[in-house]
Amino acid sequence: MSKLNPKVAEFKEFVKRHPNIVKDVRANKKTWQELYEDWYMFGEEDSMWEKYKSVTSDDEKQAKRPTAKKESDFMSQLLSMVKNIDMNELQKNLNNVSGAISNVQQLLEQFQNFKGATTQQNHKAGRPRNPYNPFFFQKD
Repeated sequence: MSKLNPKVAEFKEFVKRHPNIVKDVRANKKTWQELYEDWYMFGEEDSMWEKYKSVTSDDEKQAKRPTAKKESDFMSQLLSMVKNIDMNELQKNLNNVSGAISNVQQLLEQFQNFKGATTQQNHKAGRPRNPYNPFFFQKD
């Protein structure tokens, strides 16, 4: 395997430090040959490289943010959502849910009371304790 020319290796390191150069090549704005020639002729400190140093993508900015910053962004989004909630509408929906739960509880109580009453009647009549079956009818 042949070794790279030291200048080419230096250029590769330069590109690694400036990843936006790769984006320009992939977008067909520049070729590797043009970039290498510019780097070789003008050097790393030339002002032409400033646009590659200062510009970072949103993904890179997000990755560089500390976790606390991301959490504070989440909290600010959550607070803005809470501000947009119509409290009257929320109260109305909570009342509806509460009423539905209350109705289900009353229905369950009625079934339990009915089951308890039939079990007591069967027990008093000397019948074996069978669970209540609402679809069971006896012939008279």
